Amino acid sequence: MLTLSPDQNHVSLTGTLVPHGQVQINKSNGSTIEVTSASLCFEGDTIITDSNGTAELNFPDGSGIKIKENTWLTIKEARGYAYILQDGKPGTMIDMLALDLTQGEIFGALASNYHNDNWNNNEGDEEHSTAMLISDKRLLVASLNLPSVLAAGTKNAELPWYQNSSQKKVRVKVDMPWGVAAIRGTFWHNVVNQNGSGSTSVLTGECQVTAGGQTVIIPPGQFTAISGVLSPPSPPVPMSPQHLQQWNGEYQWFLKMVNNMQNSSPLQPGPPPSQPGPGTPPGGMTTEMLNSIHQTTPQFGALPPPVRPSSGRGPSNPSVNRVAAPTASPAPGTYNAVQSVSLSCATPGASIYYTTDGSDPTNSETRMLYSEPVYVATTAAIKALAVKSNLTDSEVKTFSYVIDLDSAAVEADKNTLQIGFAGSDSQSSVTQNINLPLTGTNGSVIAWSSSNETAVSLTGTITRTDTAQEVTLTATIRKGNASTAKTFDLTVMAAETADNYGRSYPVMAYDPDNNRYLMVYFKHDLAIRDYNLYGRLVAANSDYIGSEFPIRISQEYSNSSYDYKPDVAYDSINKVFLVVWNEGALTESKLCWDIYGQIISVNGEMIGDAFAITSLNDEKNQITPYLDFDNINNRFLVAYKHNVSDTSYHDDIHGRFINIVDGNPVVGEDMEIYTHSNYSQSLSDVVFNGEDKFMVPINSYRYCSLMAVNAVAGEVSEPYYFGSTANRPSLAFDNVNQRILAVWDSGVRVYGGFINQDGTKDGEPFQINDESNDEPWNVSVAYAGGSFYVAWEHEKYYDYNNSYINILAKNIDATTGEMSNQIEVTTGANQAKYPFVCGSDSGALVAWTEEGDGVPDVIRLHYLASPVALASFTAAPQAADIILPADITVNLTVDKAATAYYAVVQEDNLGFNTPAPIAQQLNGLFFCEGGWVNHYGVVPVLAAGRQSLSGQATGET
Repeated sequence: MLTLSPDQNHVSLTGTLVPHGQVQINKSNGSTIEVTSASLCFEGDTIITDSNGTAELNFPDGSGIKIKENTWLTIKEARGYAYILQDGKPGTMIDMLALDLTQGEIFGALASNYHNDNWNNNEGDEEHSTAMLISDKRLLVASLNLPSVLAAGTKNAELPWYQNSSQKKVRVKVDMPWGVAAIRGTFWHNVVNQNGSGSTSVLTGECQVTAGGQTVIIPPGQFTAISGVLSPPSPPVPMSPQHLQQWNGEYQWFLKMVNNMQNSSPLQPGPPPSQPGPGTPPGGMTTEMLNSIHQTTPQFGALPPPVRPSSGRGPSNPSVNRVAAPTASPAPGTYNAVQSVSLSCATPGASIYYTTDGSDPTNSETRMLYSEPVYVATTAAIKALAVKSNLTDSEVKTFSYVIDLDSAAVEADKNTLQIGFAGSDSQSSVTQNINLPLTGTNGSVIAWSSSNETAVSLTGTITRTDTAQEVTLTATIRKGNASTAKTFDLTVMAAETADNYGRSYPVMAYDPDNNRYLMVYFKHDLAIRDYNLYGRLVAANSDYIGSEFPIRISQEYSNSSYDYKPDVAYDSINKVFLVVWNEGALTESKLCWDIYGQIISVNGEMIGDAFAITSLNDEKNQITPYLDFDNINNRFLVAYKHNVSDTSYHDDIHGRFINIVDGNPVVGEDMEIYTHSNYSQSLSDVVFNGEDKFMVPINSYRYCSLMAVNAVAGEVSEPYYFGSTANRPSLAFDNVNQRILAVWDSGVRVYGGFINQDGTKDGEPFQINDESNDEPWNVSVAYAGGSFYVAWEHEKYYDYNNSYINILAKNIDATTGEMSNQIEVTTGANQAKYPFVCGSDSGALVAWTEEGDGVPDVIRLHYLASPVALASFTAAPQAADIILPADITVNLTVDKAATAYYAVVQEDNLGFNTPAPIAQQLNGLFFCEGGWVNHYGVVPVLAAGRQSLSGQATGET
């Protein structure tokens, strides 16, 4: 059923792109398609032609865009309007087509609303319901207006309620770097030059151009020029010879567009139009339009040369001396894709004329000379005639094609349909919720069914039981009357059983090639003194990938060994991780500690066996290793505490270089990094400076300094002194600004200081945490995407002997040093300890140990997104002015069941509940993912009227 109500007739609008030469489409999902045949185009697609390519973008109502060479054109919005064609079938006309012409040149044809007696609208005239008509008042150009008015053919007819909105309606907008062209019809031309200048001309119809704060209306036969960005348009003047030459070069395309518009015109009420009398050529629409155009642009075009009629005095054997009838390939029939129809004639040197509007190519003024394949995107008939001098014309052949694009669309969507799995899940191993697409890229609608909705719901929710479950999902893909189905066989894995092991001391390294982390941690059962080293892959957004896996399994302490204090780094050359730890072993005389390592693939597989890094025979203790990777010299530095005495705990700092060659570790000689004759030393980090040195922060008695280890020769220098009260500095390197941020705790404060690549001080240290009397501990820092992320323990006593420990964090701009507000990663009665921050391409991940009372320790994760400006305001915004992504979880938990309405609020000590600031306060204000700038933010108004702002941690092992 087709209603007359405009609000209920809106449909999706799809174009057909016909390439000529090198043409590609950049899809909205980021993929790129090289177009070699007719292809469908959708909202969000970008069409790119090179110096050898042009294209035609055709729409169902006969409208089209001719895209010239070296052009970038984006379909920003494509909305259609349903109507009825002359043959009674449903059609779709352009209701709104918004284009972005970044550079290049386009010609446009818009099926519009014009009178035959007033084709060129005079200023002040309303664009009423009738279209351009010929003498029988039959509609020839597709119109947005509907039959009850079209039939009258009167200029001043009063429009019914459902058509008022279409008067003077702009249905095509072309955004260009210097401004915008608003198109009402019918043929226009836009140019954007590389230097930013451009022009717009109108052959017929009307166009409004706005640039540099000024607007001009371009009447038929005139053009305006724009000298550059921010420049106003020039006053309209008649087309220059250059513009006329450009239009005349597209004359055949013009004729084709006129035919397309006529073929796609709406159904008319009343009796059918009278047929033309004998000798009356059909196709008066073209003559009508050309006559109108010639009033303003007499130099445009020329009617096609008339076909030489048969004289009737042909040879006595016409079958021998008659031109062979044209043939078409592919053969006429029903197809589910756009067809490229080639016409040919067996008579050498014959020319072929054809029409697509049903008229006879023998004498139709709408006929066209065949020179390239005819693209058939909708059901149509091609009538063709072959002619040659001194021969009798061929018979007229009709080739009918039925195009069922809906079937093509559902088949295409079936072929590309995939289920979205989390982490390393697959069809054969499902452990987490899945994403079930509800629409296809070609406009289909997808409905799902499940053979076991308890295990896999219709929304993709996974419920695991004690045993694995086999489930079949069926996707039914529909568009129009076409439908197909696709099945997926899934295995939902059995639920993991809980164990009595605690998990603690997490460390991480980031793999940028796969955008994920390897997290390594200590897994232990204190009751039986079972200590193990485990790993788990983690996605950049904190989702776990697969299950945990053992790295080093130890037995009972009295029998063999146990593992402790791991660290991990990523080798960006060999694409592997190196994990190091200290491991104790009982000898005949005592317990001795050494440093071990294990190479791990990016998929979490062990490469070779664990190997010793320090000597197992010197009976000295080597513990607490730290490492980082030098991507210039392709080597790691592992630094550790080295006990120099058999009888005392006097530790110096030593280190070794490790290279990975053909998947095998090559361990260098032990070298001394720092020693002191009187005091024992400790270290807290190792970071490569991006050039030639590893930086190692050292704590000694009332002394904290930075040691620089030459990455090639191993020479050591001491370029930086932190101060006597600095405790356990953590380092992160900024590869953009080529400097390091060191952070440390000192008393009740967390400090930071920038350090140059050579280890010298870059400015004075600064306080990071907000002022308080509570104690910070275990500070960690990472660099990611232009920011440093700092996290620390915050211990707050609630009585004389007892305290809660939570994790706090801040974001620091790596260039300006500007800090975000303090982020409460955890809140409440927690014992959250040992935070570790690791950066990725898009943000940072914080991991920490949460100790429980009488329950095993667990590791929790929290994702801190890089600050990205999502909205800015220059005036007081209203509800629904801002649409935010639904996955923001930093400082703000977005309830995905919330409505799409958002309110602007001000942060104060009581929470985010102050009324919106006034416009003056909002000037230049930005809301950023990962933090609030200037204490303002945008928060969702939930369906229940409350605001969810907890920012809770996610993920747990």
